[in-house]
Amino acid sequence: AVVAISPGGRTEWDRWSVDVAFGMAFRSGNVDQTDVNSSLELKRVTASTRLGLTYSGYRSVVSDADVADNHRGTVYFDQWLSERLYWRIIQAE
Repeated sequence: AVVAISPGGRTEWDRWSVDVAFGMAFRSGNVDQTDVNSSLELKRVTASTRLGLTYSGYRSVVSDADVADNHRGTVYFDQWLSERLYWRIIQAE
């Protein structure tokens, strides 16, 4: 039975996908505010496994004072048991 179909490739890098985002906002008025956010998502998919790594960060500065500095990372690893069922072996945040 076919459990999953995954794109094949000649090298290990063909199994990986990457998403990167970066944003910045500047505001001024009574106070000057700068907001910066970023995110990164890495995935590795094969016919029998799936690995995901994510990071997101947010920083806000108002009048030269840090008011927010948040960072979050997650990781998961799945093993396919059947076409519709997988076992999440690792999940951490």
